[in-house]
Amino acid sequence: MSEFLTSGWMERFGRAAAADPELRAISARSRFTFLWRCGDRECLLAMDEGRLRWRPPAGVDDRWDFSLEAPPEVWRAFLSAAPPRHHHDLLAMWMRVPGFRLDGDRRLILASARVLRRLGELARLVSSGEPEEDPPAPEPPDGLEPVVGRYLWLGYRGRRYRVYFEEAGSGVPLLLLHTAGADSRLFTHMLNDADYTRRWRLVAFDLPGHGRSLPPDGWWEREYRLTTAFYAGFVVAVADALGLDRPLVLGCSMGGEIVLELALRHPDRFRGVIGCESSEKVGGRRIGWTHHPEVNASEAVPAWVEGLMAPRSPRRHRKQVWFVYSQAAAGVFNGDIAFYNDDWDGRGRLAGIDTARCPVHLMTGEYDYSCTLEMSRATAARIPGAHFHPMPGLGHFPMAENPALFKRYLLPVLEELSGGAETGDVGSRGGGGEV
Repeated sequence: MSEFLTSGWMERFGRAAAADPELRAISARSRFTFLWRCGDRECLLAMDEGRLRWRPPAGVDDRWDFSLEAPPEVWRAFLSAAPPRHHHDLLAMWMRVPGFRLDGDRRLILASARVLRRLGELARLVSSGEPEEDPPAPEPPDGLEPVVGRYLWLGYRGRRYRVYFEEAGSGVPLLLLHTAGADSRLFTHMLNDADYTRRWRLVAFDLPGHGRSLPPDGWWEREYRLTTAFYAGFVVAVADALGLDRPLVLGCSMGGEIVLELALRHPDRFRGVIGCESSEKVGGRRIGWTHHPEVNASEAVPAWVEGLMAPRSPRRHRKQVWFVYSQAAAGVFNGDIAFYNDDWDGRGRLAGIDTARCPVHLMTGEYDYSCTLEMSRATAARIPGAHFHPMPGLGHFPMAENPALFKRYLLPVLEELSGGAETGDVGSRGGGGEV
């Protein structure tokens, strides 16, 4: 850390940047200049269509598009091989770490977020000296997967919807709800995992306008905005149409919010709910630049959400999440955030959930800076009988970013909910608590 931003450190950083294939692949169209400051040490860096240049600031005539500034202790945490939560990503620090400043052209900051994030990762590699390695990936077998994909025609609120869903396994039904701006592909690993499918029938569907579920006719005449009432009713309609008998429901992010609404509105329709990254209210996620004519949302949105994942989740899985987010239709992420950030509000209502009829488990990743551990813990404490499970080593997309680690946290919860349902004793617990 004592060398950070010195000429020797910058020489090593420049060589690492020049040799990095990912940076070369993503920076060919990027042009920006930024000031990097640590205490009284600073450096001016320019990315010019794939080429990174740097020099010490020369004086008052220098110009830059934005600046990154933090005291040495903040940069020390960021540059460590295992950064603490909220210090693992530049945008996470921007939102959650006092003392960190990211000032300047916000349009360009978001448009450049993917390149800027990679520069931060390279800075960490240069400072820590640890190689960037994934654990070896298991070789998938040849042939057909056990996952079956189909389409469901569904009438809802006077309109017709063609809903795509995938399923695998048999046993207690487990309905899976994807995150904002994404689709059911985030559950691919779970659907292919025999540890789940031998006990549960997993069903994951794409909301209208997401993935392979087209929006209904006339969608082009109105701006998409997801609401609590539509979302909750649509989930019930899908469960009914597929004949799912009192399924368990697992939702993540915005799906983790709607499961709380389902437990409140329909306690006898569901065997239990599991909310990943759930809170009674999440703010600060509405950023107009994610749906702006001057910003490429297919790059800006996934770059924004990529930092919500844990830094040591396997890189190949984090990039798969990035890829899914890059394929969202225009305005879909923004319309989902209208629910996640604005429309959904469980404050003052969640104490009305009867966990004796519909058990509630909340599970939140350590590195999630959107819905933090503190937010989920406080929400669980307001629901009599609910359980909170922190997930060290995970972020906002646990089922997709590190499916093996997530399974270690999830299986005991599923076993409890499924086994208890068979013996009739699920929910016979008192007081919210942490497991």
